Amino acid sequence: MSAPESPQDVLDSIFNSETGYERSDPDILETSPSYDDLKEFAAALGSSSSEEDMQKFITEHPKILVGLFGVADDSILAVLTKPAIGTQFVADYAVVSFGQGGCCIHLVELEPADSPLFTKDGNRAHRHNGAFTQARNWMSWISANRDTFVRDIMRKIEKLPDPPERASNGSFRRRSYKEIENVWKGFGGFEEPFIDCKIVIGRWSQLDADARKALIAQNKHDGALAETVTYEQLARSSFQRPLRNPW
Repeated sequence: MSAPESPQDVLDSIFNSETGYERSDPDILETSPSYDDLKEFAAALGSSSSEEDMQKFITEHPKILVGLFGVADDSILAVLTKPAIGTQFVADYAVVSFGQGGCCIHLVELEPADSPLFTKDGNRAHRHNGAFTQARNWMSWISANRDTFVRDIMRKIEKLPDPPERASNGSFRRRSYKEIENVWKGFGGFEEPFIDCKIVIGRWSQLDADARKALIAQNKHDGALAETVTYEQLARSSFQRPLRNPW
């Protein structure tokens, strides 16, 4: 009888380059939700559509959030809850990551899951339009103060407790600050970071055909400023994250 294998040895035999996974993938698996996580998300979404309840769930289950970002080899460095943008604005989340595409700060605004996205005449509905205006204000300020914004984000990350501990508001980093700083320098984070916005609102399953077409058109034409995703897409993206490859 062969000697018992450690759990890590078994995982290494399952997830390796010969099976289509690379050495970076254990990191991806740690930041991607399981099917049980998605069932909990579905239960939360089915019982309440309020912004506050969904934010509480996502703060406690950040794997649902980080799956929106990056291809399979991107690594999540930190998740910040309620990060300030200058002195006037506050996002719901900032997801900080890096990969071969460079260093990224993804800003996220949550709106209620039961909010309509568009009016009958095709304009953005009130909450959706308000979130889009916020994103425009964020990016306008950041474009004029990018270095200040990046330094502020890095200072917030530096003040977070060492992993796996979290701050009282749910913010956390996944590496020591020194490691994150070295990665940020090595991948151009201080010189050329990629910064974008996501709005999470509504339910695709509850949109009529016209609203679905309007959402697709909006993301096609206005997605460079802010992409809008529904809560169903949030769940699908998080679950599919390990399968998204850069080719």
